[in-house]
Amino acid sequence: MYKRIFGVLVIVSGLLFSSLGCIATDDTVTLAQFNPVKAIADKLAAKEAIWDSYGAEITALKARPTTATFDSTALTNKDTDLQNQINALKDKNVTTSLQAQIDVLTTKVNNLTPSSIPGGTPTSDTGTVVYTNNPVAIPQIFSSSSGGNSNPWIMTIKNNSTTWQYVKPVIQLNVASGQPSSIITDVTVMISGGSCSMTGTLLVAGNFSFSPVTATTIATPSMIIMPISGCNGSGEIQVGPGQQQAFNVQIQNLKTPTAILWNVTTSISSRSM
Repeated sequence: MYKRIFGVLVIVSGLLFSSLGCIATDDTVTLAQFNPVKAIADKLAAKEAIWDSYGAEITALKARPTTATFDSTALTNKDTDLQNQINALKDKNVTTSLQAQIDVLTTKVNNLTPSSIPGGTPTSDTGTVVYTNNPVAIPQIFSSSSGGNSNPWIMTIKNNSTTWQYVKPVIQLNVASGQPSSIITDVTVMISGGSCSMTGTLLVAGNFSFSPVTATTIATPSMIIMPISGCNGSGEIQVGPGQQQAFNVQIQNLKTPTAILWNVTTSISSRSM
């Protein structure tokens, strides 16, 4: 290192002396003339020292292999163990998830009501009494301030049990999709068949109950209409074992302040004698 520094000093000194030769009149070098050369030499020495300090690192880098290798066995074993744990948890979660879905479906099946089944042949909770509507899809009703009427339809109730059944037809009005809730100011329901006939209105006491009872003052999205009197005295239709009865049903004078479109669905409530 010092040899390189000395060489540089000689060169620099030569240059300085050659330039100073034009100024000085003798060969004597003053301290003021030498200081710039010394400053340059000090800087070069500092740089050289920094360079030498990296020698060990450079040697280590040169000795390092050009390609890195590692033992993947431990990593593979850990990955296998983790995958086994994931599979075990997955099997457990799948079983739990399936059981949860089964429970949800079971609850839904148990809570099915005739009015929740679109079309087809709805059944009562007992599973022994069934009914059909003709037409199956009851036409919608437009209510208005002057009253709206439905086309009549036929409800046929069949008793598949071995005992007599008391059956109540139930009618539900629901505002159609996109329609607002509304006050219902009046509605008339008529059911007749054989020797049994029932009639009721929202404003006058009759054979039916109308829920909610606040529908005349508070807007509602639906109304449930159920017999409470008539026929055998409590609004129930008696159907013998293996027998069926057909009834004509109609909704009239459905009044609301503005025109509203309503869907009509039906269900039944039955009990054995």
